[in-house]
Amino acid sequence: MENDKNCFNNIKLFESELVSVIKERRKNLKLTQTEISKITGINQRIISLLELGKLKFTFEYLIKYSYALKINFIDFIKIALKRCQNKTKNNSLSKEEQLKEIFIKYNIKEEDIKFLLNLTQPLP
Repeated sequence: MENDKNCFNNIKLFESELVSVIKERRKNLKLTQTEISKITGINQRIISLLELGKLKFTFEYLIKYSYALKINFIDFIKIALKRCQNKTKNNSLSKEEQLKEIFIKYNIKEEDIKFLLNLTQPLP
């Protein structure tokens, strides 16, 4: 199916992978959802819904989670994207193009997308 060729076209798969990455990181750090709630200020019920995949992660939630889990939010996205790529076939877009499409789907402004893409580049 054409829509399944790239992760950004199969946003549900990407979001599922993102949730998995976040839950794994939380569990590896031995943090409970209640502790994440206290650190982030996100209601514990919302945290539960996010981690069950019943509520979508917003950009704000990703930033707060990344702070609580001591990881750059771009790394969450890159890990989820890599897992997504491993599950899809014929990935014809570059990683940067896929990241850009994911950011667009999350309604991130164009100027912020450029900034975020720069964060994904290796340091000289």
